[in-house]
Order: sequence, then C-alpha cells, then structure tokens
Amino acid sequence: YKDGSVSNGSDCAWVDYIIFPSMHTSQPADISINPASFDVTLQTGDTTNENLRISNDGDADLTYEISQENSTVRASGGADNYGYYWKDSDEADGPNYIWHDITGSGTLVTFTHNDYATDLMPIGFTFNYYGADYTQFRISPNGWLGFGDDWTDYHNYSLPRTDAPKPAVFGFWDDLDPLQGGNVYYSGNTDSLIVLFDNVIHYPGTWNGTYDFEMILYANGRILFQYRSVSGDLDTSTIGIQNADGSDGLEVDYNTAYVHNEMAILFYTDWLKITPTSGTVSGSAYDDVTVTFDANGLSDGVYHKNIIITSNDSDESPLSIPVTLTVSSQLNPPTNLTISISGADVVLNWETVSGATSYNIYRSTDPYNFGSVYDTSATNSYTDSDAGANTKYFYYVTAE
Repeated sequence: YKDGSVSNGSDCAWVDYIIFPSMHTSQPADISINPASFDVTLQTGDTTNENLRISNDGDADLTYEISQENSTVRASGGADNYGYYWKDSDEADGPNYIWHDITGSGTLVTFTHNDYATDLMPIGFTFNYYGADYTQFRISPNGWLGFGDDWTDYHNYSLPRTDAPKPAVFGFWDDLDPLQGGNVYYSGNTDSLIVLFDNVIHYPGTWNGTYDFEMILYANGRILFQYRSVSGDLDTSTIGIQNADGSDGLEVDYNTAYVHNEMAILFYTDWLKITPTSGTVSGSAYDDVTVTFDANGLSDGVYHKNIIITSNDSDESPLSIPVTLTVSSQLNPPTNLTISISGADVVLNWETVSGATSYNIYRSTDPYNFGSVYDTSATNSYTDSDAGANTKYFYYVTAE
C-alpha cells in the first residue's frame, strides 16, 4: 500500500499492464544531393575538382548511377568507355594542322628488325592514359608507340582488341619498314613528346606507299596525330588508341582510305569527369563524388551539361543537376594587394595568380588615370624605391 504496509493479497486490487514495443516502419531509400547545381569559371588549361554529396535519408540501401547529357563538345567520334573523344582538322572546331619538323633536332631511332619495337625510353613527363600514369614508351617500326610490352606481329587489326599492342596509340599501324625506306625520330621535353615517321615506306610487296606522320603526347593527357604527306595504299592501316588490357579503345579508322595530306587528329577527354559513376549508400549515410572540370584545350566560352542521377528512389529518379563551365583565356586579377612603408621604400604584396608569368605595376598620383606601365615584377611582390617624399601615390597591379 501507499502507506508502506503489506497485505497478504486477499484485499488487493490488481492491475494488468500491457507494454507495447516501439513500432518503427522501415523507410525506403530517399536520395538528396548537395549542391543542386555547379557554376565554375576556369582559365584555359586549368582544372579543378568539386564535390557532389549524395545522401540517403531513408533506411533501405540507396543505389545510384551517374551519367551526363547535353554536352557542348562536338567530336567526330567517341566517347569510349573511359571518356576519350577524337576529332580531326576537317571539323569546323577541329585541331589546327601545324607540322613539327624534328628531323634536324630529334634523336634518330635505330631498329634491329622491321617488326621489333625499341626498348622502353623515358617520356620526359608523367603521361596519364586511361587513368594510369606512364613515364616510359617504346616505338614500333609499324607505326605505333606503346607503354608496355612489345608486340611483334606485323598485322593490323580493329580496335579495341586484346591480342594487339596495349596500352598503345596507333598513328598509322601497318606493316611499315623504316629499315628499307625512311627514318623515325623522337624529341621531347617536359611538355610534350614527338615521334616522327619521316618518309617511311610500306613493306614492299602487295601494298606499297610512303608516309610522313607524327604522334605527339602532351603532358596534359592529350594526343595529336598529324599527317604531312601520305601516298600509295592508304586503306591498310589502323588509327586509334586502346587501354592496358584491350577492353576499351577508340578507333578512328580501320582499313579505309581516310587520312590525307596536311591533316591532324586530336584525342582528348571531356571537360567534365565524374568519379565514381555508381555506388550504394546505406541508410542515413552519404557518398562524396568528385566532379572534375578540365579546361585544357577549350576555347573561351560557356559550356553547359546536365549531370543525371538515376536511383532506386522511385519518386526522385532521375535527378538533373545543371552544370556550367565558363572558360576564359584572361588571367584573374591579383587579389589582397597590400601597401606598406619600409624606410624610404613603398612595398607592394599580393596573392599569386595562377598562370601568371609576370605582373605589371602602374603608379599614379591620380587614381583614375594610371597611364602606361610603370614597372614589372616576376613575383607577387614589388618594392618602389623611387617614391617621392610628401607625395600621395596610387598603385594598380595586373597579371600577365
């Protein structure tokens, strides 16, 4: 009893309690994203990474896949599974044909056999190809260069193909014979590698021809083929690229009379790359997806796409994320310009500008009329030792 006394139970009132467990219904997968759009500005040649967070606000596992649409890239071919495209100089927005003659400055290649490639040699920079980094290459007399093992069969095949040179790029893969006609040169620096086939002939016999072409690898990952002069049989070669296991590649031409004199073919990846492109997110968790913007090789302008996310959230699939990339060849202005006095000197400091090689310093007593450049600086600081006493100066700095 409430007063603390104890009963034998004969005069007690009993109450039954029924305790119900907490009832919780499992919620289906529920997707949310952040941000809802991207708007990025880059200078030509720059890259940047942005983060896309895919969250699951439900209980069940969320599965998603990411794709792209409405690309402004115009190309003659592609993309392959990795994302390489190609376009040639016959396209309105194709690469310019600008021949690089290295016959006087390049290294002459000596082959031991007309089907045996050279040993691996340094590229001169790290070349990223199908997502893997390579620092060495070999040249085959049969019109290709590779980053792995040699492949001594003289036959050319369609791409991609597992029993073919890999990983490799194929400028004019055919049964060529520089031992009997023509020369091969290579020349490189930290920005590019050029391999030139100079008047190399086809192995004499059923087919014959003479071919001037070059394969150029750039440190930014792009590949350029150029054809100065091609004659004879042109429909017996393969032109393209393929990855390390032969599962992915991009074929430009296979056994057709496609190439012609003074022609260029550019291989490149798209300006938008997404990693990963699929995943599974458990309840109340999230995935962070890397969205890479690449302005290498892009002309000034505004580029648009949509990132499309499909998922098992039935009421929010697909989701569309607008993407805008603005590319400008103009450098960003210097920021955080500070001015201080050191004795009789005026000292300027500012933030380094990406891509700048020098800075112009303007000085004036009139803040609205700076006139011509007063001096230049190779770094992000400048000391003015000619500032006159009792004079008010205004300074203006631009990046070049």
